[in-house]
Amino acid sequence: VTFDVGTASAYKYGFAKVSATFQMHNQGSQDEKMTARFPLCAYYNGYMVKCMWSPEPSIDDLAVWVNGVWAPVTNTQETVTEMLGDNPKIDIPAWGNFPVTFPAGKDVVIKVAYTALGYSSDIQSGLVEFNYILQTGAGWNGPIGRADFYFHLPYEINQRNVTQYSPKNSWEITGNDLHWHAENF
Repeated sequence: VTFDVGTASAYKYGFAKVSATFQMHNQGSQDEKMTARFPLCAYYNGYMVKCMWSPEPSIDDLAVWVNGVWAPVTNTQETVTEMLGDNPKIDIPAWGNFPVTFPAGKDVVIKVAYTALGYSSDIQSGLVEFNYILQTGAGWNGPIGRADFYFHLPYEINQRNVTQYSPKNSWEITGNDLHWHAENF
């Protein structure tokens, strides 16, 4: 997963161009056809995998390629209760759905690309967040074998612009780039 944080934006809290590549392997003896889905909202209830309201913007420009071929995406909305104001029910984009065939015993490469809009829960701090949901991989058969996350910022990374909020702070920082690697999770 790569986050390329933009240098300038008309959006108040900036943006990042995000791309992610997933290599998946069908361990079964039959081809599997399904509608796969990618999360479009920022927060989920971990048990029911349902969107929860968040002030963070949802993804609205998801593009998907399966084995190098563009796949059409349809969105699913969910009704959530907004936590501000009078708590009205609102519809938000929850999932980007796309067709995938997983041939028996073969790898399938799925690539997604989208724009993530930044969010700030504390305007005075100047910190901006970009979230990515790892929890949705919990439904796969067995652990996720390997994951690499790359963040390219338009300025040098230091203690003032990256929080210490990472799994065991297992990242490497080089200039404007942060890399986090995990295995078997």
